[in-house]
Amino acid sequence: MKADKKLLTVALFGLMFMVACSAKTWQAFISGPEAVYLEPIETSKTNLCNQTINYAPSQYYPEHTPMRFIRVRFLIMQGIANDPNTLSEEEAPAYVKRLLELVNERLSVNAPMTLPVGNETPALPTSYRFELHHDPANLDDIGIDFATDSLLAYFDIKSGVSGSYDKRAYEKYAKHKDEVLTMVMQEHHPDSIKSPTYSAKSTGTGFTNWVKVVGAKQFLETKILPDGTKEVTGHRMGIILHETGHSFGLMHTWAGDNCDDTPDNPNCWDRNSEKCPDGIYSNNVMDYNNRQNSFTPCQLGIIHFNFSTLGRAQRKYLVPVWCEYKKEASMAITSSAEVWSGAKDLEGDIIIQNGATLTIKCRVSLPKGAKIIIKPKGTLILDGAHLTNLCNQNWEGIEVWGNKTERGSLIIYEKPTIDHVANPVMLPGPAAQ
Repeated sequence: MKADKKLLTVALFGLMFMVACSAKTWQAFISGPEAVYLEPIETSKTNLCNQTINYAPSQYYPEHTPMRFIRVRFLIMQGIANDPNTLSEEEAPAYVKRLLELVNERLSVNAPMTLPVGNETPALPTSYRFELHHDPANLDDIGIDFATDSLLAYFDIKSGVSGSYDKRAYEKYAKHKDEVLTMVMQEHHPDSIKSPTYSAKSTGTGFTNWVKVVGAKQFLETKILPDGTKEVTGHRMGIILHETGHSFGLMHTWAGDNCDDTPDNPNCWDRNSEKCPDGIYSNNVMDYNNRQNSFTPCQLGIIHFNFSTLGRAQRKYLVPVWCEYKKEASMAITSSAEVWSGAKDLEGDIIIQNGATLTIKCRVSLPKGAKIIIKPKGTLILDGAHLTNLCNQNWEGIEVWGNKTERGSLIIYEKPTIDHVANPVMLPGPAAQ
């Protein structure tokens, strides 16, 4: 028994010695003298923050592009009260709910490009979804507005007055214009549909602040589910993605879209076209086809550039999720050469792990309570970056970790702007080094 006690005592002293001799990690918000200034490694005067391709989600680190949520409202036009030719107030909620579910499902899987044949274009995550807007001042609001107008309820592709580019329904009846993307739902005029020479196709038009969708009621179907309930089907997913693509800054692939990775094809947008090689036709969202389930990196770069650029019209209908700190949204940097050349709106901390290096060249917004952590063997490089908070609050600051032998490093190439921060970083000038 005495021998056992002696062994236990030796073991306890050994453990205490190991703990006492181990390198303790300390944490402190960085101050000016701890920054190292170096000469810029690039001499190019090109502003990388304005290059749209730098905003495409990363193929290897998709989590570095936080999800965007677009607020939408639906404006359903009716020719008369209880108009049988348009979506009714009873049909509309189920239709809208299911439509957004299916659109978001399609956005969750960006399909590989079918054209050109043999292409190796990466299928990057889209990193955006749609969310139905509800007026916070009205608890009964369902995100759907109805307007009765015998003239503006109907679409006529042959008419120069009520055709694709007629904006009067939106201008007169849309609500919350400054904070949402509006989906204006119109129908072909019933008299036009009766004409054998009229092409009553499902169609639409995309504008910066709103989208016109035609034919919801015309192609409406009701599916009886196994439990006996009804599900409204006949949705216009492709039209929504295509027309909102225009809203987000995309052009048709054949119309000079400034994207080298979109398919160049001889009018091959349908499997029945004689121009389609081996029956393979385009599935790109910005072509005309019945799939419309693929975005290229260039297209996603344009979309996220417009979402990320302060003052852009597309940014105003985003849900500002970047104002609330979420620990689970913290971003771990593990690469030895990670470079951010596009603006970002983050929801948590940036944690630069041991052996990792993060270079920031553009604006990064962090929420209240968030900080940038540089672990003992990590490196943060600021090359003209702007670290800030966009919600009239303060983020915490840059926290460096270290121990007896190592500490995290902050390197400056071009002097950054660091503001709205609780623990200011008083950066010395290069001459002070």
